[in-house]
Amino acid sequence: MLKGIDVSHWIYNKSIYWDAMSESDFVIMKATEGKSYMDSTLPDMASDTKAMLRGYYHYARPENNIPEMEAKFFVDVVKKVDAIGDCMLILDYEGKALEIADSGKWARQWCDHVYNLTGVKPLIYLSKYGLSKVGKEFEGLDYGLWIADWTTSSPANIAPWKFWALWQYSVKDIDRDYFNGNEEQFKAYCRVNG
Repeated sequence: MLKGIDVSHWIYNKSIYWDAMSESDFVIMKATEGKSYMDSTLPDMASDTKAMLRGYYHYARPENNIPEMEAKFFVDVVKKVDAIGDCMLILDYEGKALEIADSGKWARQWCDHVYNLTGVKPLIYLSKYGLSKVGKEFEGLDYGLWIADWTTSSPANIAPWKFWALWQYSVKDIDRDYFNGNEEQFKAYCRVNG
């Protein structure tokens, strides 16, 4: 099992970020939100982490946009800071996103579109509540799960997924995560057709 952090402009360049980076095997960075917002610290974060296992996430705004538009924007931004095939691609699906009609369908369409654009199967970040809202839409598909669960010693009841790839286990001081595997397995989630 690997340990890591997930970060955005809220934490970047604070001492806690650098301390946590020195103890981490991987880092997941916020890239985009909606159809036009790019995290202002993304270029610097991407540069800081080139030698590490890494991934990028997109914060969904389905209440405002169609999934294909947001997926294309995300992929275009990531391509500017990293090589597709060298990093995880992730949909952060929470908040208002879970309240729209056909919420699960929107999330799946975003993942499908990212996969069609890149050949990389993205992961989806969900809370336990999010699982209950959109999980059925992902049944039988092989998109990885990043589960947010800060109240347990190990995530359980994550159907339709059989196992989690990433687990955000703490949000105290900085968001901390585990990857359910080794370095080669992490890289497999990054590879085109991996």
